[in-house]
Amino acid sequence: MTANDTERGELEQCSLEELFGDVQLMLNRARKHQREINSLISGTGADQWWGIEQSESDDGFSYSLVIKCQQLRELKPVAADLCNNVVHALDQLVGALTRANGNDNSERLQFPWKADDAEFEKALAKLSKWISNHAVECIRAARAECALWIPHAHLAKDISNSGKHWELVPSSATVPAVIIHRPGGPPEIFNLPPKAIEEKLYYEFYTGPHPLGNSRVTAAIGLRFTGISEEPVSPDSVFSSAFRYAETVFRTVCDSPQVRELAVNAMA
Repeated sequence: MTANDTERGELEQCSLEELFGDVQLMLNRARKHQREINSLISGTGADQWWGIEQSESDDGFSYSLVIKCQQLRELKPVAADLCNNVVHALDQLVGALTRANGNDNSERLQFPWKADDAEFEKALAKLSKWISNHAVECIRAARAECALWIPHAHLAKDISNSGKHWELVPSSATVPAVIIHRPGGPPEIFNLPPKAIEEKLYYEFYTGPHPLGNSRVTAAIGLRFTGISEEPVSPDSVFSSAFRYAETVFRTVCDSPQVRELAVNAMA
């Protein structure tokens, strides 16, 4: 590689970062929301949505899993914000490509978030004269690469809309088991009935003559979004699919020599 090649590569990279900076900011913000959700789901944050209560009687000690409904509700707007950022990251991408091609934003163009192939192609075709044929081909190729994840990725659009227009997508929770981690010994697992916390907000999982002491307690949990697909779907499935799709589109566009040339000329 010559010095000129190196200089050209650096120029292209700087131009891409300047042109698509807002796209990366939106994706970074979405990742921040994901960390917030992961903290809530895993119970590592200060506001975990479940807790353990101990009671003592003449018969011994009992421990109950308690569901904190407010913390569980707070998951919904964070999920909507996460999906909103992912969706609008690709809208920002379309806007940046439109500007780079010398067009204004009077049309308020949006990324074609369409799960149906025919509807996607129809919406994508309308972008061609605004963002260039090369960019359109990049988006089409990225979508084909993510074909397996498209159904769940597009649920992010529904969740995003739920935070703006009608009502937040409802979520449900299950706790299959509570695990007691005793010092120096194997974990002890208490399996819970499938609908244990659907029927009440607490569930007594342990009674015995001795307290658990300083044993660490964790819960195996399951969260689902309902009402956006035929079957309830896990947040992780939606989020990971949406991130994979958005980041693949972004990477494919940025890797295109034609788009890189476009970025250099636009930022000159």
